[in-house]
Amino acid sequence: MRLHAEQLSNQNGAALAASYKALSADHLEHLDDAGAKAMAKAGTVAVLLPGAFYALQETRKPPVAVLRKHKVPIAIATDCNPGTSPMLSPTLTMNMACTLFGLTPEEAVAGMTINAARALGLAHEVGSIAAGKAADLCVWRIENLSELGYWIGLPGPERRMFGGQMPRLLAVIIALTAWVGLGIQFYATFGTSGSVLETLWIILRFFTITTNLIVAVTMTAVALDRRVSSFIHAGVTLAIGLVGVVYVTLLRGLLQLEGAALIADTILHYAVPIMTVLYWIAIAPKYGLRWQHSLLWSLYPLAYFAYAIVRGSIDGRYPYPFMNLAELGPARTALNAVGLAIAFVIAGVLMVAFSRLAGRNRGRPLG
Repeated sequence: MRLHAEQLSNQNGAALAASYKALSADHLEHLDDAGAKAMAKAGTVAVLLPGAFYALQETRKPPVAVLRKHKVPIAIATDCNPGTSPMLSPTLTMNMACTLFGLTPEEAVAGMTINAARALGLAHEVGSIAAGKAADLCVWRIENLSELGYWIGLPGPERRMFGGQMPRLLAVIIALTAWVGLGIQFYATFGTSGSVLETLWIILRFFTITTNLIVAVTMTAVALDRRVSSFIHAGVTLAIGLVGVVYVTLLRGLLQLEGAALIADTILHYAVPIMTVLYWIAIAPKYGLRWQHSLLWSLYPLAYFAYAIVRGSIDGRYPYPFMNLAELGPARTALNAVGLAIAFVIAGVLMVAFSRLAGRNRGRPLG
């Protein structure tokens, strides 16, 4: 919970926020000693918003000395909105926090990093360079830290890093493995069909292919240093994990494969699922995952199920025995779809639970 408090007058909003152990209380120009003391006791972060102070031409500054006195963590933010703070620049926010509010450069940097992470409830994942935290970094070419809050109009960082370098290397390996597996599968199928279009029509019938394709695209994006949200990454991992589990428990041995088809089968049903799941467990960012995400993730297999049923009704070929509408009938097929969706949701809930457990354990001192 967060609360905008004491911006235009003191109505004891900071104390109210603290009584509910809010993550932050924001603005705080009219904060008093009692409110700051309550925030310190509750661990509520003070978020100062110099953009709003400037745009509204306010004259009363937040009591930074009082916040320091009670050791209240101070964060700063743009408060970007078209009404009262049309501020887009984090570095300009740092400059204004120093020049208008009297923060030190070190306080401004902490306010934009670790204390900002605390205000979002993410300090266990991001906000500082520490063992176990996500290596999400911005790199500037400057001589010392104070320059971040000194220059007005400081250009953006020379480089942004999401998750560090090793994750990108592992993402390259996973992406290449998936692309190679898909390529080998295409080659094996083309050998029997002799047509590119027919080959695509055949292989895109299968959940294994569509999901490995999504993994290949996602991990390629990670390898190219593109931002992939924790929601997307977890959903992709869940789907490819389902590929491996369903294959091992329900489908393995139904076809006798050899040559290129066997190699593709091994890569797409074993190698890629295992590598992707291990990558997510060990490396992928997990912050921000919500329980309701498990329901959203289940939309993909349900959409695929409907797609496969429509295709099967057109050409009479169903990709998997448990969705063979012609043999099982509508009721049994629908029951199978619901069962898979429930299993998907349960697995998603377990992923969210794991992400929260991992979050609590991250960032703790070593030793």
